[in-house]
Amino acid sequence: MQTGTVISDNAELVFDYEGSGPLLLTISGGGGTAPRFAPISSLLKDDYTVVRYDRRGNSRSTGDKTKPLDMAQQARDAAAIINALGKDGAYVLGESAGANIALALVADHPNVVRGAVFHEPPIISLLPDAAEQFAFLDEVADLYEREGAPAAMHLFAKSIIGFAPTVEADERRMGDADATSNLDFFFAKEFHNISHFKPNLERLKHSKVPMVAVAGKKSGTAYYARSTKLLSEAIGCRFSLMSEHHLGFIAEPATFAAEIRPLLNDLRQS
Repeated sequence: MQTGTVISDNAELVFDYEGSGPLLLTISGGGGTAPRFAPISSLLKDDYTVVRYDRRGNSRSTGDKTKPLDMAQQARDAAAIINALGKDGAYVLGESAGANIALALVADHPNVVRGAVFHEPPIISLLPDAAEQFAFLDEVADLYEREGAPAAMHLFAKSIIGFAPTVEADERRMGDADATSNLDFFFAKEFHNISHFKPNLERLKHSKVPMVAVAGKKSGTAYYARSTKLLSEAIGCRFSLMSEHHLGFIAEPATFAAEIRPLLNDLRQS
């Protein structure tokens, strides 16, 4: 594994990469950074040069932590990492909040994306019960303001389906010593813009970037699984059902990698 840095809009972004073949940029969800994709990277590195990074303001990456982080900036940061590693663009795998960032990346910078996989992006605005879901997320944000990140995460976890959430334990197992501060930054400066994100559907439809939206069977009727299917219909891309849940890439990395590899390979043929 190698580590590199790139300057993007007054922040130093730190990324790790390993393997050979086309670039595959992985984008973690809320409170997550590069270590979360380490098991997947080790399983896909024979086919791809897998890149994982600490988002602006998280772990090793710097950035202004005093103001909300908007999605356009998140997309510019991802594009900056791709451009730093090669002129041929990258395939992109985003999970949860990272899938929302991947959507912003494709819409704003389609020239650097060769193909994209969106794993359970929470696009609330597409849901018929959007008002109810937004109300819940606003309740989570209010609880964070009153009682802090652990309480907010405990409430937020009630919306997760298919497994018993052990986010803090998972972060520790992934070796992320900054998990607590990252989670605080997520709720303080990223949560609202990510959870209320409305992708530019027209740009996505006309981007000419091969895309696939993916949900896990164990996610059932969770709002993020339903929004994934609706997103695929809205932008006219393939929908694929995998066997695991929202954090399947951590809980069952071998299964996740085995199911994501043919989807990535299909994008390479598109």
